[in-house]
Amino acid sequence: MKISVSKNDLENTLRYLQAFLDKKDASSIASHIHLEVIKEKLFKG
Repeated sequence: MKISVSKNDLENTLRYLQAFLDKKDASSIASHIHLEVIKEKLFKG
């Protein structure tokens, strides 16, 4: 399955998922993000 989301929407969402992220600077999102769905439950790693 392929899911598409705009970069801006993804950055805005990740701000709330990662407590260490400085909310004033989205450019600090520089690492890989792993999202996994198992039986309709989303896991992030």
